[in-house]
Amino acid sequence: MPKLSKDKARRIATEYCRSGCKKAETLLNLGYTKSFANSSSGRLLFDKPVIRTEIEKIMRRNENKVDVEISEIIQGLREIAFPDEGVQVNNSDRNRALELLGKYKCIWTDRIDIQDYSDQAIELSESQRLAAKEIARLALQVNPPSFTDSDILSGTGD
Repeated sequence: MPKLSKDKARRIATEYCRSGCKKAETLLNLGYTKSFANSSSGRLLFDKPVIRTEIEKIMRRNENKVDVEISEIIQGLREIAFPDEGVQVNNSDRNRALELLGKYKCIWTDRIDIQDYSDQAIELSESQRLAAKEIARLALQVNPPSFTDSDILSGTGD
């Protein structure tokens, strides 16, 4: 494949970010054939340094556009999980909000991912998993979060 121009790389990167980081959809939107968009060659196109660089630039620029604080998200979930009297909330929405609040507070953990030096998740034995949980518990004692469970329920957490 011939060398990509910076302009073409920018168009690909822009469409990639606009399409929600979907490679095949990006290529189809840019006029590539369906067979190319679904091929390994199409997927590998996104690994080219000039395209990766453009994608990273766009992502960094867009990072600052997200204006949501964690406390606002928690407050929104809290309002769904514990609605004011008279406010109708679907049970599945309530359950999902409670689940997300529980995940945020690490109430239930099905899997603990520990990254090795290559940033690949590694599998742990049961004893290693228990040791990792204990380390995490001790780390929270040393550096506890700045809010409590009651803060989340009352909506006063950071």
